[in-house]
Amino acid sequence: MNQLTAETGRPKFFDPGEFHLSRLLPSLLAGTVAGVIAVSSVLSFALLIFSGELAPLVPAGVGMVLFSGLVVSGIVALASSAPGIIASPQDGPAPIFALMAATVASATAAGSQAENSTSTVLSAIALTTVVAGIFFYSLGKFKLGRMIRFIPYPVIGGIMAGTGWLMLIGAVATMTDRAVTPDSLPSLFDWKVILRWLPGMVFALALTVNLRLKSHFLILPGYIVAGFVIFFVVLLLSGITLEEASSAGLLLQAHESSGMLWRPVTPAVLALTDWRIVFNSSGFIVTILVVSLVQFLLYLGGLELAIKRDMDINRELKASGLANILCGFGGGVIGCPWPGISFMAHEMKAANRMTGIFTSLVFLIALLFGASLISFLPRPLLGGLLAFFGFAFLGQWLYDGWFRLSRSDYCIVLLILAVIGAAGFLPGVAVGLIAAVILFVVNYSRIDVVKHVLTGRTFQSNLDRPPEHRKLLREVGEGLHILKLQGYIFFGTADRLLHQVRCRANDRLSEPLRFAVLDFSRAPALDSSALFSFVRMKQLAEERGFVLVFTQLSQNIWKQFERGGFSDEPAVSFRLFPDLDYGVEWCEDQLLAREKAIMVEETRTLAEQLTPQFSTAEVVARLTAYLEKKEADVGFKLIRQGETAGEIYFIESGRVTVYLELEGDQKLRLRSMGAGSVVGEMGMYLNLERSATVVTDRPSVLYRLRKDKLERMNYQDPALAGEFHQFIVRLLSERLVATNISLKALLE
Repeated sequence: MNQLTAETGRPKFFDPGEFHLSRLLPSLLAGTVAGVIAVSSVLSFALLIFSGELAPLVPAGVGMVLFSGLVVSGIVALASSAPGIIASPQDGPAPIFALMAATVASATAAGSQAENSTSTVLSAIALTTVVAGIFFYSLGKFKLGRMIRFIPYPVIGGIMAGTGWLMLIGAVATMTDRAVTPDSLPSLFDWKVILRWLPGMVFALALTVNLRLKSHFLILPGYIVAGFVIFFVVLLLSGITLEEASSAGLLLQAHESSGMLWRPVTPAVLALTDWRIVFNSSGFIVTILVVSLVQFLLYLGGLELAIKRDMDINRELKASGLANILCGFGGGVIGCPWPGISFMAHEMKAANRMTGIFTSLVFLIALLFGASLISFLPRPLLGGLLAFFGFAFLGQWLYDGWFRLSRSDYCIVLLILAVIGAAGFLPGVAVGLIAAVILFVVNYSRIDVVKHVLTGRTFQSNLDRPPEHRKLLREVGEGLHILKLQGYIFFGTADRLLHQVRCRANDRLSEPLRFAVLDFSRAPALDSSALFSFVRMKQLAEERGFVLVFTQLSQNIWKQFERGGFSDEPAVSFRLFPDLDYGVEWCEDQLLAREKAIMVEETRTLAEQLTPQFSTAEVVARLTAYLEKKEADVGFKLIRQGETAGEIYFIESGRVTVYLELEGDQKLRLRSMGAGSVVGEMGMYLNLERSATVVTDRPSVLYRLRKDKLERMNYQDPALAGEFHQFIVRLLSERLVATNISLKALLE
């Protein structure tokens, strides 16, 4: 948790303890490793953006992404809602930036000097970054961050899969200096061209498979180092000089290898910019905004799951927005928090703000002293990193999505990917949104997913308990929070449900939350994206020390829960029950046990139990003379549904359950009763057929009052009969009051 200042209650930028040597050294190590990984990765983005005819601008592109990394990692480290968050230039927008740069350069090539073309490209990239920063900051400033969680999940998947495809073909283009088109495909399989892209693809596939088999923060940097070593060892063994490798396109050609890499957008650059062409690129700008926002949403969700804590989405938007505004004015590209290296920092016990500062310093060192090293960067390695990101996106949404998404959602992902590949990004997003809206109209309901909000004070299980236990449950019942769900649960309603549970867990004015019961009896299904909210809810339960109780989950919902990491084995953070009644009964037992009021088997005789309900013990003795003692084993049917009512039973010991028999051998528990309870009185008093079946759950001792004996009591002992009738009236009144309380809670 962030430290708060006593004066303002706002999070401090630094905890003074971060400067202690025991915390500073892990931060230095983690920040350095993260910086090396990030620098190596973002260099491939520069190579992708400035490929083909823009290759002479690669050194400027390297400076652009390094400057962006310097700014965004430093600002996010200071302003994030969670310490230890590391940011870097985004990989998602890189292929769209490449398309925009190529289009702008092509539009300015005819009739313009090279300076005009270069300035227009740089200005277009800088303007897009500034607009993205303003957009992000505005969403956070006006607290609209939660709105981005309502982007349809399959549309997100399609956008990211399309991004992965563009990165993959961009990787091939950067390694071969050839545009990947249907006409150019045959030339890509010439053996000389194959030698330029095949090593990078092998590198990307090996890295992808390795990370899927075993995830470790040292795998990526290890592959990068190994890639450098293997590349130059192969050159040495092959007798190929650096000049020959550069001429063959295996190394970056540093057209501006000397001097400062970073080329800021100066007034001179702005004066040479063809703004008409820049504004005509608004379609690319909108596309980049969409991709950036989608990736920000995914990365933030991944961070919350990885570090197991909630993050303030509005604050994160403002931090990233401010960083991108500064990046844009400096001629940089869009950046945001990066879950992978942020999780690495947490795994290295360096979850503090100094880690991000050290990462920023690595970017600064690379920016100041990296110009002379550009010509030593292997194209197959940088292209392989690009291909790795492409494979990662495609694998996540095409392979993993097959198992995580419903078939309709998965088809939308494929549809968007196909349209992006055939017609471009904006048409793909538009088609995906239309398809998602249609799916939403068909499947989703506007009804609130929470039908009733109840507590243990207003709603009890159908188990009769002693009066002192009922009183105690009413006193501590606020710790039992019951949500009866309804309808189809999707990403929006699941997020609101998570928000509601979080608010109750954070409510310090009420009894501490002990149990959150979610009843799915009227919620038959949920979509794939909603699962994330329940995983976060489980993490919240582990963090805050309450138990999630799921009741009446359908088989399909439980399969989705299993994919999210839930298990059918009893867990500390969650429990499963067949229906709400049994789930609430278990929670009540836990509350009573917590209050040291554990239920024990009744050992008093029936006369001792009834004495407090009548005027004297002598009256009770006269009553018991009309009763017949009966002992019953487990499973004995005292009363059968549909038979004529003719007796009342008093339970001296044991336990019975009242069931409503339904079609198909199904039955519904109406009430369970133990020692001191009375059953069967309503049917006999109203002279009706039995409306339910009563079965013994345990070996029981019961006393039966037949109808003819009651009539004899009325005739022979009117005073006793009067007291008995008053006893029945009080019993029915107590049950009516309890029912009214529950009905009132349900109607509110």
